[in-house]
Amino acid sequence: MLSVRRREELIEGLIRRVNEWGMVAPAILFLEAHKPLSFLASQFLLLSQPTLEPFLGGVVREYALLLEDRETVEKILSRLEGLRR
Repeated sequence: MLSVRRREELIEGLIRRVNEWGMVAPAILFLEAHKPLSFLASQFLLLSQPTLEPFLGGVVREYALLLEDRETVEKILSRLEGLRR
């Protein structure tokens, strides 16, 4: 389980990177389209963790935990939509 502080750090880091890459609109579209599958996506990340860890570092499990919770996905979406305004 992630602490509230760590969860916020991960969300802010994700939002910042998506914004820096200019991918806010595609990220919103992707998250909206796959919101019902967020739990399955989190499980896929956990399954792929040994393969992804060398490329993404030790955050794969933490991002998987973020995707497990639909409220967190909603929070990410609302922050991304706030960037578009």
